[in-house]
Amino acid sequence: MKLTGAARLATTAILCGGFLLALEEALAWSRLANLWDTDLISYLDNGEAFLNGNFQLFINPYWSPLYGILTALVLKLSAASVEMQLLTVRLTNVCIYLVLTASFVFLLGELKLRLEENFKLSNREQQKEASGVEVGNASGSVEGSASSGEAGSSLGSEEGDQNWFYSLMAVFLSFIFIYSSLALGQTMYGTPDLLASALGFTATALTLKLRRLSRSGGDGAMLTALLLAFVGALGYLSKAPMLSYSYLLLLALVPEALSQKQVRKPLLTAFVVLTILVAPYIAVISQKAGHLTFSDVWKVGQSWNIFLKQPIIHGRSPEFVHPTRLLGTKPEVYEFQGQFPGTTYAPWYAPSYWYEGVPLIIEWHEYIPRVIANALRYTLLFGGGLLILSLTAVFSKTAPLSRHALRATLPLWLPAAVGLGFIMLGIDVTVNSDRYYTPYLVPVYACIFLASSKPPLVQKRKVWLAATAPIVGFILIRLALVGGGYWPLLTNQKALGEGFQSVELLIPGALSQLGLKPGDRIAQLGSCRYFFARLAKLEIVADITDIKAFWQLSRESRQAIYNRLQALDVKALVQEPYLKEVPLNMKEEDLAGTTTARDEGWQTIDENGRLIALPEPGKRPSTFMVKLLKENNVESRTEGKTEDRTD
Repeated sequence: MKLTGAARLATTAILCGGFLLALEEALAWSRLANLWDTDLISYLDNGEAFLNGNFQLFINPYWSPLYGILTALVLKLSAASVEMQLLTVRLTNVCIYLVLTASFVFLLGELKLRLEENFKLSNREQQKEASGVEVGNASGSVEGSASSGEAGSSLGSEEGDQNWFYSLMAVFLSFIFIYSSLALGQTMYGTPDLLASALGFTATALTLKLRRLSRSGGDGAMLTALLLAFVGALGYLSKAPMLSYSYLLLLALVPEALSQKQVRKPLLTAFVVLTILVAPYIAVISQKAGHLTFSDVWKVGQSWNIFLKQPIIHGRSPEFVHPTRLLGTKPEVYEFQGQFPGTTYAPWYAPSYWYEGVPLIIEWHEYIPRVIANALRYTLLFGGGLLILSLTAVFSKTAPLSRHALRATLPLWLPAAVGLGFIMLGIDVTVNSDRYYTPYLVPVYACIFLASSKPPLVQKRKVWLAATAPIVGFILIRLALVGGGYWPLLTNQKALGEGFQSVELLIPGALSQLGLKPGDRIAQLGSCRYFFARLAKLEIVADITDIKAFWQLSRESRQAIYNRLQALDVKALVQEPYLKEVPLNMKEEDLAGTTTARDEGWQTIDENGRLIALPEPGKRPSTFMVKLLKENNVESRTEGKTEDRTD
């Protein structure tokens, strides 16, 4: 069984098109430190702690370590400049996407072998049934000869049917792969989702290979078991849910082990080795968390997701063991210096620490409608297509389902069903969650093809084409919208407003002009865009989240806040660039008046990143502002004058 020429060309074109889209996406966002890079900052801080040997800071029950170590290592080895660091991370994501593509091709190869096994098994069963009929027939020899002749003449046709069906599966799953990894996953996120998906695909393929080698008694079963355990451990270190994914893959082989003795030893080996590999990390993060855990992500996430109404950062409740400290009210000033020193922003580096003690309280009147909304979103994004293809397989009679279809495809659908079910029931999927689906969609769609015991006949192929065409059309529209949306970021970024411009890359040089050095403490006015602090290697130790309330204070009240921050050894107060896409409960007109801020010593930057005094109203180039609170030793600095930028 092999791909037809047209299918080989189509599959290659789809995968190459996916790479180009991934590259376009990475380049489009290569100078933009958008909201989601708050995760990236924590991953980089965590990876850097590992590379520096600061294991007390590195051990973190919330952030999985592998992606952070990888990206921090790439930045260290490349010695990327401030301007190039974000591009370097985005291109690292593209490389991870290429690894994901390779893992998909590996999985596709194992799916092909499994499909061939289905067809051979079906043919053997048909031959047995035919032989039984011939024995009981008085003219069996004549009919048997005729039957053999028909079988010989139809051999070529049957092979063609199999090639066509495999080709359809390969092309269709390639579209599903591109859709789930780019229209939903995306390389713009500074998160480990694509890396975890690559390891998930590889683990799934190794599971299918382990089953195949064990059943046939072929060499390499034990080596495959060891590789499966190793990949499963790496998957867990990239993203915590992949630990459950790996154990579910092994659980899916248990029915095989019960019926096939030769499967038992490799399966037990994979289970034992995987457990040995992950146990030390589980032990150290459990000790850090103060309770047994393999991850505190979901436990903490529900504090603001579904079960308890709390803000994501600086939540307040009597149950909190040690929340961030409230330094002042009206507006609230939160302080957290001394906690997790060496990190850019401690509240988002260790959410499990700040949210310790928060109970899980289900508010059913909000939870049930949200689950219903999640189910509807599933239907829109992929469930509708899955239903169409499933009904085609069941009712078209072109590809009768095997009696053992559920058991045979268990390694594909069991982890996907558990993963997608958990996401639907336990997460608010309306909040930046499409990237969670990537490891599940290809396996669950592949189940429909692998459940078939024989391919459709030539005259029935149009039924499958009619079923797959609208799904592929939907995918192409989504991909076109994604690619078209990135194009303005590449060609006309300045016309999109400050929220989409690379102002964060200019801020470190401006802060350097003020005399701030790596390791200095700053406070932030706003709490959404602080990638500049990571680039400048500054430590944020205080937050004033309500910008509007801050600028409505009297001058004396603001001076009192400045004094409190100075007592914390804060060198500067930075108002982050205004980003209208983030719900800050404020409007652009709520920002500081030019005269008020200038009189208090606030400064901004021009289009080239040079520090300048605030210009007259209507001529302000950036909503970023900074106020120096403590002088550093600087060889030369002229107050209020423009200086050349230094990095």
